[in-house]
Amino acid sequence: MKRVLLGVPLLLLLAAEPARALPTYRVRVTAELCPESQKYMGTPLQTHSYAVKFRIGPYGDVFDATVLNQDIDADANTGVFDLELPTANGKSLPLHVFIECTSSFGTGPESNSGDTSPCDSLSISDIDGDGITDVLEDVNCNGYFDQGDTSHAENYDSDGDGARDLVEYYANTDPTTMASAPYPKIVKGAPFDPDQDGMANHVVWRPESGNWYARDVGTPGNHVVTQFGLPGDIPFVWNDQGVGSNYGVVRRIPNGDYQWYFRSPGLQTTSGPVEILPYGGFGDIIIPGPWENSERTNPAFARLYYNAWQFWIYNFDGTSRVQLWGKAGDFPKVADYDGDGLFDIAVFRPSAAETWFIRSSDQSVGVVSFGSGTADHTVRGDFTGDGIQDVAFWEPIDGRFWTATSETNFDPLSPFTMQLGLYGIHLPLSYMRGPGDKDIYMVIDHQFGLRAWRDDNDPMGTINYLQWGLSYDHHG
Repeated sequence: MKRVLLGVPLLLLLAAEPARALPTYRVRVTAELCPESQKYMGTPLQTHSYAVKFRIGPYGDVFDATVLNQDIDADANTGVFDLELPTANGKSLPLHVFIECTSSFGTGPESNSGDTSPCDSLSISDIDGDGITDVLEDVNCNGYFDQGDTSHAENYDSDGDGARDLVEYYANTDPTTMASAPYPKIVKGAPFDPDQDGMANHVVWRPESGNWYARDVGTPGNHVVTQFGLPGDIPFVWNDQGVGSNYGVVRRIPNGDYQWYFRSPGLQTTSGPVEILPYGGFGDIIIPGPWENSERTNPAFARLYYNAWQFWIYNFDGTSRVQLWGKAGDFPKVADYDGDGLFDIAVFRPSAAETWFIRSSDQSVGVVSFGSGTADHTVRGDFTGDGIQDVAFWEPIDGRFWTATSETNFDPLSPFTMQLGLYGIHLPLSYMRGPGDKDIYMVIDHQFGLRAWRDDNDPMGTINYLQWGLSYDHHG
């Protein structure tokens, strides 16, 4: 008797949330139909019906498999069935699949039985498009690319220099060479303005000591040093209504999950202040910002999971909002594109030079055709001071900022452009709020901690320079 040929995948279905195993999976089964179609003591038996069944394990209850498509070759007495099967008990356990036939002789025994599981579906799929099949990357078959899985472009650190391959891709450095590494930044969940004078303060975080160095707090020359964080943390700044700007770090704990640490008095929620929050995991891109209230920072992250981006936003009432938006090859580019004071979920698609966003004000979709496949997409800010953040990029090839401004309805044919920076020397710095709530284009030479900008974003103005911090500091 021939056995079912199992394990040729069609695709994997996306879970409603990033669980460690998928609720269903799809697999293609090729089988000889039924031995009942053969002769019995010289008399042909007429097959009335056949069905694909499965059970969890060899002796469990029998269930009908969901057949999405079938292709029957009556002459060859074979069939190809595309099945949707459940992930048994929420785990990647094998399912016992077989054909059941009913003929003039009655219901026959199990025919063409075999086992399959979601792990079989990894053998030819390559969801991140890096040329390595998922069976080699998702080595423990848990439906998620963990730290121990090999060479996943979104979260793996090929050269072991502490920077994920995707981060190196953003920074145009070589993810396979330890000596070629990007320079770190401070993630901005809000403009860092601890003295609330309307001007963002220059700040660096030094991983060796966990010290934050903030410049000109309160008055010029008043520099403040604060210890918060450990080596290996991801530093970010955040804002809370009534508390003002503050420090935070995201720490990867031994199991690979992320824990957010908020400096006292902690993130204010409806159930009280929170100083430690488990949220997200290794490989996620943290995107804190004003997701619910323009004066408050929500923890948030973006996760590329089975060829689709998931945006997770932690609400102040302790719940999470999850939005699917974008696909593999896109990069998160969240900002306030509709001027309501809240971040909009957005991705930049370098293959088409398009920014796709969902307006938080009315949930309508916008798309701006602007940018390039080589530009640094992480630039964000309201560079004209009209209360709406612009679609902006920094092109490292010519060291030039390019912006489709909100005043022109993001018209790509009428961009604002300003040369600031040199290829291989500078990188754009996290945005800095200027007078009138205008954000300032800024670049930094990380080797010397030297910042450069022009007052009022005047493309013909004199370049200002400021040295603050050391080469290995996180700059913001």
